[in-house]
Amino acid sequence: MDLSSYAEPLEQRCLFSFFFNTQGPPTPLRTGGAAVQTGSLVTVDLRNKFGQPGLDTLLIVDDGAGDVQVSWDGGPIHSFAGVNQIVFNSKPTVTEQVTLKLNGPLTVPLDVQLNLSGIHNTVVEQVGDGGVAPSGLDVDIQTLRPNGTTAVSVTP
Repeated sequence: MDLSSYAEPLEQRCLFSFFFNTQGPPTPLRTGGAAVQTGSLVTVDLRNKFGQPGLDTLLIVDDGAGDVQVSWDGGPIHSFAGVNQIVFNSKPTVTEQVTLKLNGPLTVPLDVQLNLSGIHNTVVEQVGDGGVAPSGLDVDIQTLRPNGTTAVSVTP
């Protein structure tokens, strides 16, 4: 099997540009992203699914007391404690769907910055209390694509 079509030069080395198996064609890289906590800040950075840049989904669940869980594109849940600020960044895509869910009364202020790079974005804020955002919740949404649109709904 000639691997040269799957490798790209780097300095004097060649690195594989795809994961592959010997039984068939290359297997694309998996959905990528990272969630990292620094102090009380959680930063979530997503990159597109390799070869499928059409849809990114993000779920943020806050218990109201600073315990936060995030997951994206159906992947594993990442849990953090002592959070009062969340920043989300993504690479350009077609559609982004972000859900922010409060599972309890907000007892710790929460600032959320959503930097959306999709063309068609939706943000759903599930805040309880009849769909009225509680005091202490600040959600700032930026649509970064010049031709992008973002629809926001606040629900109970």
